[in-house]
Amino acid sequence: MAAAKRRISILGSTGSIGVSTLDVIEQLGGRDAFEVLAITGSSNIPLLAEQARASGARLAVLEPTPRGPRDPNPLNCLGIATYQEECQFSSSAGPFWLEQDLRALDVLHENMWSIDLDRMICPALPSCDAVIDGVVVHLDDAHLTRRFALTLAQPIGDELRVVGALDP
Repeated sequence: MAAAKRRISILGSTGSIGVSTLDVIEQLGGRDAFEVLAITGSSNIPLLAEQARASGARLAVLEPTPRGPRDPNPLNCLGIATYQEECQFSSSAGPFWLEQDLRALDVLHENMWSIDLDRMICPALPSCDAVIDGVVVHLDDAHLTRRFALTLAQPIGDELRVVGALDP
């Protein structure tokens, strides 16, 4: 009797850790040993699509998230500000061209979902807070802090289930 396949979903599969994870899965038996349920990414869509094809995964694209200012970046701002509100920044409340393109692809492809995280990261969009529920949001202009990213795991999983990218 064959051993049951291990089921896995990979958030951020196009990043260095995600690419390494997929390499390890391949070394440990690939599709014979693992069922890759879903993969996600946000910027390298061609690599994400290739990973989905190679692994048999459903494809979920995490749309680009609001970015903080470069100078001072949000984390540095908190180090010098008197009040955390001084470190708020504004972001567009509407989708930009890449998000619009991803949403159009979502409509065309049955196993692709475009997931908008803007309101999870900036609940008061277009205003983005530097701290939410006592947790610093941005590490720098383009990256979330690890602690804040961990708070998103459950809501992202819930959203992936709602759209059908993950089983309930």
